[in-house]
Amino acid sequence: MAAPERAGDGVRPLEGWQPVSLPDLWQRHWPGFFGPVWYRLDWQSDCPGEPLALSIDRMVMAGEVWLNDDLLWRDEHLVEPLSRSWNMPRYWLLPVSAQSHGNSIWVRVVGSEHASPGLGTVRLGTPEQVWPEYRHQLLLQRDLVFITLVISLMLGVLFLTFWLLRRQEHAFGWFALASSLWTVGLSNMLVTSSWPFANGEVWDRLSQVMLALYCPAMCMFVWAFIGQRRVRRERAIWLAALVFCVVVVVVPKTHISLVQLVSAVSLRLVLLAISVQLLWHGCRVRQRYLTLLGACMSGLALYEFLAFVGVLKVPEVYVLLSTPFISAVMFMGLAMRFSSSLKRIERFNDELQTRVDKTRAELTETLQREHQLAADNIRLNE
Repeated sequence: MAAPERAGDGVRPLEGWQPVSLPDLWQRHWPGFFGPVWYRLDWQSDCPGEPLALSIDRMVMAGEVWLNDDLLWRDEHLVEPLSRSWNMPRYWLLPVSAQSHGNSIWVRVVGSEHASPGLGTVRLGTPEQVWPEYRHQLLLQRDLVFITLVISLMLGVLFLTFWLLRRQEHAFGWFALASSLWTVGLSNMLVTSSWPFANGEVWDRLSQVMLALYCPAMCMFVWAFIGQRRVRRERAIWLAALVFCVVVVVVPKTHISLVQLVSAVSLRLVLLAISVQLLWHGCRVRQRYLTLLGACMSGLALYEFLAFVGVLKVPEVYVLLSTPFISAVMFMGLAMRFSSSLKRIERFNDELQTRVDKTRAELTETLQREHQLAADNIRLNE
């Protein structure tokens, strides 16, 4: 059951309760209302005295949890700037002394205008049942995202170093920029407070700006990688990205969720298009490493798009993991290109050494012939 807290005084409402299913977004029930909202989960203990555990995978944006009339846990900030529990799973052991035959779990969720407020999945059972599910949820929502962020950051630093040492390799620089932008944009999924900003709304806007700029940076990398630079096309995509950034900055709070949806769809479509272009170029010029890179990128981009639109039923975090795989594939492509360049340089050095040796032999033979002629001339003069 759920009910809006109209007074905003932290007291459980007495009326307005209605049944809901979890996960729940309360904008479906009360459009334009941004909380707080109370959720009540009634349950009975079949085995009194048995230790029980509770886990909640997300509370958008902050909340507090009660067992009957006992407070179990509360977010640090329940007023702006709100804590950010929207992607943080929680786990508690329920005290036996606070349980009775008939129990209620009360969850008070405080939402914000720039997010889609609501309550995620709630699990109640023995610790042996709930703990593995909580650990799995923690792996999906935190650990894998952190691994993705570290991979992107490491690749960004690595290729930034390559570009600083060899400025003419523009592809290295664009790849470093794209990885850095993706790292900043993805960090929004890990922060649990609004620090260092005044509120969490800034985090959401900053994340969207970084992802909007990531799109043209990735396109510039692919075009520089295959040697297809078109000034008008590059200006057009950068102009579109900058216009979208302005929209993200000035759009009202209530429309940030819509902007996030548009950004997610646009980003995946552009990545799919640029991957197909890379595959087509590789097949056209018949370069094996470009064809392999384009095929891998196209497959991963198509997988991510189909998973995002719901055709493939996979968890959202697995969709996010496709991006570091794409980065790894790009790294492999750049490594293959670098290896090919080294082999070409080595062949050139071998050819140059062969020519030098041949020229040296010819020069030695010429000098010997001239020396012999000079000696013959001296004898003839004598």
